[in-house]
Amino acid sequence: LGVALILLVLALAAVGTRYVTVMRELRASEERYNGISIQLSTEQSITHIGSWRQQLENDLIFWSDETYRIFGYEPGALQLTGSFFIEGAHPEDRKKLLQAWSEAAKNRTGYAINHRVIQPGGAVRYVREIAEVSLDDNGEVVGFIGTVQDITDAIQTSTALSNSENHFRSITENVQDVISILLDDGTIVYGNPSLKEVLGYDPLNIIGENVRDYIHPDDLNIAVRGIRIAARKQSVQHNLPSPRIRVRRYDGAWRTLEIRARYLDVQEGQTRFLAVSRDVTDILTANRDLQHNNKMLELLGNIGIAANSSQSLEEALQLCVDEVCRITDWPIGHAYIHGGDEDQQLLPSNIWNTSVSSSFAEFQRITEMTNFSHGIGLPGRVFASAQPAWITDVMDDNNFPRAGNKEDIGLHGAFAFPVLSGDRVVAVLEFFHSVPAIPDHDLLAVLAKVGAQLGRVSERREADIAIRESESRFRNFAEAASDWFWEIDANLCYTRFSGRNEEISGISSDKNVGHSRMEILQDILTEEEKANVEKWAEHNALMARREAFQDFSYSVNRPDGSVIHLRVNGLPTFDEEGLFAGYRGTARDETSE
Repeated sequence: LGVALILLVLALAAVGTRYVTVMRELRASEERYNGISIQLSTEQSITHIGSWRQQLENDLIFWSDETYRIFGYEPGALQLTGSFFIEGAHPEDRKKLLQAWSEAAKNRTGYAINHRVIQPGGAVRYVREIAEVSLDDNGEVVGFIGTVQDITDAIQTSTALSNSENHFRSITENVQDVISILLDDGTIVYGNPSLKEVLGYDPLNIIGENVRDYIHPDDLNIAVRGIRIAARKQSVQHNLPSPRIRVRRYDGAWRTLEIRARYLDVQEGQTRFLAVSRDVTDILTANRDLQHNNKMLELLGNIGIAANSSQSLEEALQLCVDEVCRITDWPIGHAYIHGGDEDQQLLPSNIWNTSVSSSFAEFQRITEMTNFSHGIGLPGRVFASAQPAWITDVMDDNNFPRAGNKEDIGLHGAFAFPVLSGDRVVAVLEFFHSVPAIPDHDLLAVLAKVGAQLGRVSERREADIAIRESESRFRNFAEAASDWFWEIDANLCYTRFSGRNEEISGISSDKNVGHSRMEILQDILTEEEKANVEKWAEHNALMARREAFQDFSYSVNRPDGSVIHLRVNGLPTFDEEGLFAGYRGTARDETSE
């Protein structure tokens, strides 16, 4: 018995020791679990990646703390369901989210999807959701388990980068300078459209070529040195001079380009640099034309300003006639205007340069009595060709009817150019000098651009007319379909009324602006309407969900005691970030219907 008792005591002691050991291991495991949970929660918070689990049997969803935060809630604050999750998604993304769930459950596969969620405060966040299906022992889908990552910052960064790239592309593709990107060995990897205009090369065809093959042999050392300096990033730290290098055009002619090269970046182990090249050939070889060219640029600029600021084509033509006479020192300028779509004639206007001398009064009188059709006279030939024209001496020209019997009319040199709206001539501007004049082709080229600039005034006027007609048609249609329009902001306060609101309701629109819809309705709803609590609760809930409504009818009291029955429609509006901005809608009086 004594031995048995001893053995029993020893066994109990062993069990106790094992119990203590097990309890220690459990506490250690619990501590490790807690540590792992804390670490996981911390990692999720840092990376903005949350986890979640969904049970299809009871539609319950379980979120990690970070998932709660991503969706804008305090951790553990809500009992979550699949329906609740869908309602939190952006209305435009709900369909594709439900479709992803359905296809994953059907095919027993995971899914990955980007979508937007709307936080309780209205903020829109972009998330990346990745999930796998959970299967029971029979291989049936019982739920999902997955992660959700807040990618809003990445989306915004990507959008900003895309905007920046588009901005860079817009600049490079619309400047006159040749902009190219070269590797440090001289290989061309990008050229903007100006490459075609300046050097005659199609930018797509020259990619992959080496710039050294197009540089004049005597300038090659200068170009190579510039490439080396740019590749060593020295051009970033130093204001280096811009070398002038001769480059062969597509037609074989040599053009002198002033090149500014700057280090850009390194991609795939190769240094890239940006080169901005300006053709300065004419500056170097034709200094005598510099003043003339500056005047032409001034003319283009001033006409561009006039074209953008003028309220009518006639105003723009007057400014242009005055400006061309001032820049060229030609003493007389006049505008012929197209008679209209059905009229194939140019009609004289009273638009003359304001500095015209009285010595040309007789020519002015003849001009203001003379119409021109296609091909007749200087205006007519421009009308027919839609191109500028030059006459060295009108007295020697066989197609200048205003010269009459060839008696000296005091005018000799002449030129004219068309004002084009698209490919249609809407006006012809003509200019005259008292002495013969040698054709100035550079001037005509500039004036062709001037004509295109002026044509924008006509195009703008035609567009304004079309817009007004379209707006009028829309207004007539809308007014026929409803009695007035209304708008409310995100706080459901009225911001605008148009139409017959005051006439029908008897209440000033200005009085309603700034007040909430329900505040106003509470004062004018009939007692029967106010008693229909369920109807209005359902309508307000619909608006709280930012959903559209149609043919919602109710009755209100007019100030004179009469009752009118209204039918309203409304659509929710959202800003560029997807935030709710209010409602727009129509209202119609159906009292008599």
